[in-house]
Amino acid sequence: MEREGLPRSPEGNAEAERGLVYAGQSEASEEHPNRNEDLFFADLGRGAFGVFDGMTHPAGGGIAARVARERFQELLRQLPEDATLDQAKEWMVRSFKAADASVREYPENHPVNKEIGTTATVLKFVRGEGSQRTAVVGHVGDSRVSLLRNGRITTMTLDDSYSLALLGSREERRARQAFYDRVTNLDEFPTDRELRLFMERHGLTNVVGGEAEPTVLSFDVQPGDRILLSSDGIHDNLTTAEIEKIITDASQPDEATSRLFEAAVARSHEQSADGKHEHLRAKVDDMTAIVVDYKP
Repeated sequence: MEREGLPRSPEGNAEAERGLVYAGQSEASEEHPNRNEDLFFADLGRGAFGVFDGMTHPAGGGIAARVARERFQELLRQLPEDATLDQAKEWMVRSFKAADASVREYPENHPVNKEIGTTATVLKFVRGEGSQRTAVVGHVGDSRVSLLRNGRITTMTLDDSYSLALLGSREERRARQAFYDRVTNLDEFPTDRELRLFMERHGLTNVVGGEAEPTVLSFDVQPGDRILLSSDGIHDNLTTAEIEKIITDASQPDEATSRLFEAAVARSHEQSADGKHEHLRAKVDDMTAIVVDYKP
């Protein structure tokens, strides 16, 4: 298990003093407890966080996640601390392209599966005047960024999945993702095809290592906001409503991450109401969550 966090205190680093507090946790699946193919990074001083969920077994996914994470961290050190919003967006695209190239090149010199890949969801805070902050998010795959504001959660990213790619507009894909994120019973699906698409939603159309095309977005951050970065081991097991309640009720980021893991692990073993099969959302998987509070 990997766990990190930093409380806010006068002795903390510069960014912590300006109001960022976080906790991060990552745990390997019970199916391969000694090999976690999820990774994350948290650079509080530079106000940057990332989640990577590797794929391709055995072990290749973890390698892809590690290579991508290292590339992001390397390029992050080259970004000026006073970077503008445009500079941060340009850095995000450049970093995704560099990470993608590094993952694709890795098998050429190492004895691993040649089709390794990883999701990547990276968030960078950009400072403005006074307490103003903007979050720049880069995203590939199905790891996510969600924003909790005034007790309501909004998923800011849209999964790069085959199931969603079959839909025409971005609005249709977002509505379908919201449906997938709240269903808990088989009878909620209008057709067998809809159920099949739900069960196949983990197939990805866009990954780091597969000539990734990142989606880059930004949003203003307000005092009191809580931001969650998660891999699908968290948000596939739990509904959006469950996640919202957990991270709303938690007083601190470390409490939020611990409760998310407790609930997600419990769900991964849960049976259906009739006890005849596993819960619709149950999924044994690597799990990663980072919770960041902005409290200037």
